[in-house]
Amino acid sequence: MNISPDGGKYYPRVLLVNSEPISKRYATGITMGNLFRGWPRDRIAQIYCDNSIPDESICDKSWHMEIHDLNMPGWLRKIIIAKRKQKYQAVTQDKPAQPETICAGDMKTAVVRILKSAFLRSLNFSSYRISQELDAWIREFKPDIIYSTLGNLNMLKLVQDISGSLMVPVVPHFMDDWIVSLHSETLRDKYLKPRLLKKTRQIMLNAPVMLVISEAMAEEYRKRYGRTFLPFMNCIDCEAYKSIARQPRNAESFRLVYAGGLHLGRFEMLLEVARALEAFKAVLDIYTPVTLASVIEEAKMYPAIRLRGAISPENAAAIFINCDGLLHVESFEEAHKAYTRFSVSTKLPEYFGSGTPVFAYGPADIASIQYISVNNCGIVATEHDQNLLKNKLKEFICDEKVRMEAAGNAVKLCAANHEAVSQREKFREAFASCVKP
Repeated sequence: MNISPDGGKYYPRVLLVNSEPISKRYATGITMGNLFRGWPRDRIAQIYCDNSIPDESICDKSWHMEIHDLNMPGWLRKIIIAKRKQKYQAVTQDKPAQPETICAGDMKTAVVRILKSAFLRSLNFSSYRISQELDAWIREFKPDIIYSTLGNLNMLKLVQDISGSLMVPVVPHFMDDWIVSLHSETLRDKYLKPRLLKKTRQIMLNAPVMLVISEAMAEEYRKRYGRTFLPFMNCIDCEAYKSIARQPRNAESFRLVYAGGLHLGRFEMLLEVARALEAFKAVLDIYTPVTLASVIEEAKMYPAIRLRGAISPENAAAIFINCDGLLHVESFEEAHKAYTRFSVSTKLPEYFGSGTPVFAYGPADIASIQYISVNNCGIVATEHDQNLLKNKLKEFICDEKVRMEAAGNAVKLCAANHEAVSQREKFREAFASCVKP
């Protein structure tokens, strides 16, 4: 055990540099937050780039990098800053902004979105600049280690620049196999891919410790890169889940709950499950931050689907505990599989800890599906066939004994692999091993 000079456990000063911050809303932010929860507040800070709201209960020192912080001509930076100020003033002086539902019918809006998307993609050629103010902020914090999920060229370059300037080591945490899936399609990607691989190799070469999101990724990366990788997934307070009372269910319909994003082909998989559920007295409640009007309209065509909006971390456990089944899906499309193949979903530990039976639909060679299947933590449909899916759902809905046996296995696995206290201590030890107190 690493001991600090005062006799307590040693916590290095960690600077997180990521696309998104520790947050309560999205998977990566939730996983980071659960792993870093309890870290001394004066020994953690973060730099992030997207527009998510940071969870200040875990980290209250944050620096938000915005689009004008990318390297670009000065005149362009001035235009972007001026436009942002105008937009901010319009929102604050007039009525509060309402949640936006994106509609495909407005041709002008569609063209603007296409041009904006093309502009943002072009910025992959750019990189974030470290301003004098940011440099002073980082140096005042005095980090011992930089932690990053990396994920794209901009982040790779920013992490390298900060690390090189301060001579501070980087601990990468690979949560998806973006090394393979990113920049693999267009002519422009032939230029970007070698840069991505070179910078990733440089960070790996100098990293004192490297983290991944699953045992499957740890094994694959060991074979691929010849180094040891430590798996750290999402973790939960198992005792807190046990303290939540399960309410009696009197409804006639079997209630299946899905919580998570609709990207990476998952919405299409949910529609296939909803179609199969029409053969049973069952409903599918989908908890997700829906913004696309097209998604809402398509969901209306499936009687089993009920869109419930985003799920809050505070309510997640109670929702998972008080339903009949929890659903996890992964796409069968090869392009999506390349990205998710070695990732274990953030929601799975929360599903397992609830004691509610899990049903999974997706390819057998995806880590999340394997994790459920190999450990007998749910009923799994791994063939992309509607009739086979329907048969598996029938088994799940009708055979309570099999369903509850798998749920019991899931609770045990959660306690063994995802209990917050033990996982956070292992996480702390991994960082402490990189620095002499």
